[in-house]
Amino acid sequence: MSARGEYMDARGEKLSVSIPKNLVAVVDEIAAEMRISRSGAISLCIQEMADMRKENAMKEGYLAMAEQHRKYFEATASLQKTLPERKQNDGK
Repeated sequence: MSARGEYMDARGEKLSVSIPKNLVAVVDEIAAEMRISRSGAISLCIQEMADMRKENAMKEGYLAMAEQHRKYFEATASLQKTLPERKQNDGK
């Protein structure tokens, strides 16, 4: 399953929410532009937010992993100088 749409479920669930009038106007504009229902526009916005949250969490994870790799390299780089040099067997 793709990342986009991971949270989408075609069956849907009814919710009753209160939304400020200015945001209702934005929802109506999005729905009209995309020729979808208000529910579709709201679902799309929530899906995009969910995708951004997931992407940010992955980004943070990759940055943390890169930092761990950098620290490991720094800790082990000095060992390269202390290890005896390996001779390559080139068949001679």
